[in-house]
Amino acid sequence: MRLETTCPNSSENADGGVFAAISVHRRKMRDLVNFTRDCDNNFHTDQFSARQMERLSRDEQLALSAVAEMPVASADDRRAKAVYLAKLIDADPECMRPDDLVAALLSLA
Repeated sequence: MRLETTCPNSSENADGGVFAAISVHRRKMRDLVNFTRDCDNNFHTDQFSARQMERLSRDEQLALSAVAEMPVASADDRRAKAVYLAKLIDADPECMRPDDLVAALLSLA
C-alpha cells in the first residue's frame, strides 16, 4: 500500500491538528512495514523481533486511533481525514477497529 501525502504544506503539521495526526500515523505505519519487510527478508524472527513487531503494531494502531478520534476544525481537515481513512480502509478493510471507525464517522458529522 502506498499513500500519497495529504498535507498540502508542512506548516499545517505545526499546529498539531488532523494533518499532524495523519503524518504521525504515516510514519508509524512506515516503521511497521519496513520492520516487517526486514524480518521477512531475513527469514528469522527471534523473541526481540517479535516484541519489537508487537510494539510497532501497537504504536501504529494508537496513531490510527488518534486520527480517527481527532476533531475536525475545517472543511480541509474533514476532507483530508475522510480521504486518508477511506484510502486506508480501501487498501485493508480490517485495518480499523469498529470503535475507531465509529469515532471517525462521528467526528466527521
